[in-house]
Amino acid sequence: MKQTHYVTIVAVVFSIVIWTHPVLANAGVPMIFIIMPPAIILVVPIILIEGLLAKFILQKPWTYCFQFSGICNVLSTCVGIPATWLILVIFQMLSDGSSAKGLDSIKDYIYAVTIQAPWLFPYESELDWMIPVAATVLTVIFWLISIVIEALIGLIIRKEKSLSWLRVIIWSIGGNTMTYIPVISLLVFESYRNLNLKGYI
Repeated sequence: MKQTHYVTIVAVVFSIVIWTHPVLANAGVPMIFIIMPPAIILVVPIILIEGLLAKFILQKPWTYCFQFSGICNVLSTCVGIPATWLILVIFQMLSDGSSAKGLDSIKDYIYAVTIQAPWLFPYESELDWMIPVAATVLTVIFWLISIVIEALIGLIIRKEKSLSWLRVIIWSIGGNTMTYIPVISLLVFESYRNLNLKGYI
């Protein structure tokens, strides 16, 4: 069953690198529209994977563990990711990342896919590698934020005081690491592949 879930993750993540619609290219690329569709599709297998881990770590009934995982992951995905992205966009604007700097140096390239990762500028000939690199940067941030969000939600919704807060935190760290690392690894691979095709590596 776990193998099937990871195959699903592999298949969906690759969709991130092919969603380069011309309309987005003209207006820039708000990365939330690239990341959210795969994230929503992956919610179900992630709930199952983290539910299985919850059974091992929390040592509670199966129903409890899957409900626990479900609530944490749905809120983390549908609320946490968009809210984090919005905060990053605001930071991008406040840090002078709201204007195109051009791509005249290595520093400009790095800036374009880090500080400006939430809303990429329409460097149309570069988007084939910029989108997976920016997705990688954002996914790492979402991974760390998800650990915090799911731990906090888990601590709030735990129905029994006998459920150790430490077990909840360990579950959040372990579950998010199990599900995010394969996605990040694939994005890193796709970023490298596209950078190599452009002759940058």
